[in-house]
Amino acid sequence: DDDAPAMSPRESEIFALVREGLSNREIAGRLDLSISTVKNNMSRILRKSNSRNRIEALKKPLRAS
Repeated sequence: DDDAPAMSPRESEIFALVREGLSNREIAGRLDLSISTVKNNMSRILRKSNSRNRIEALKKPLRAS
């Protein structure tokens, strides 16, 4: 869907792990990132998808840039 907001490669990587059900802490550990970095990326994902939370974001179309 070309109208779907584009995510950066890092956002796509993080969102793929969200789809697997991982928490921010688990994602940070898996990708060797700080929890703050994961939270910042999640904030951008939520903003791009116009979602209030990750469950809502999971229901919306997003695409990798």
